[in-house]
Amino acid sequence: KALLDTNTRINDTTNWHHIVVSVDIANSTQSERQKMYINGVEIDSFASSTEYTDTSYEPFINAATEHRIGEGMTYSGNRFGGYLAEIYFIDGQALDSSSFGTQYNGTWSPKTYSGTYGNNGFFLEFQDSSNLGDDTSGNTNDWSSVGHDPTDGNGQSSDTPGNNFPTMN
Repeated sequence: KALLDTNTRINDTTNWHHIVVSVDIANSTQSERQKMYINGVEIDSFASSTEYTDTSYEPFINAATEHRIGEGMTYSGNRFGGYLAEIYFIDGQALDSSSFGTQYNGTWSPKTYSGTYGNNGFFLEFQDSSNLGDDTSGNTNDWSSVGHDPTDGNGQSSDTPGNNFPTMN
């Protein structure tokens, strides 16, 4: 695992942000094993980077263990406090942000991924409120939605990066 604390801070909490994390454990250059991109820009400045993934590390996302999205792995009180529009997991490839987005009129915009997903890969679009964990990659690596009541309307929003509604201030 990597313990990297970036110098980059997202101060604008009102906009959607496009985040890509790319992992290549086999890379011979230790600092190249994990990369992060925010809105198409690679983050390369870290407040601390004392521990990089070593080549023997087996990532939890490919392990036969319980997985959680939007909640910490170590305890259930560490929850993500935002919206997630789409989640791609590409197994066996270390892709950069250009596989998932592009510059359009000076703004970073998501685009549809057109490559392969690998054996354990998945794509969560969150479009079916009664089945938010539906993997639409073709791999049928579906997820269970826990703590979400599809009848209350709080688990899904029509405001997305591609269908963004203005907010009055």
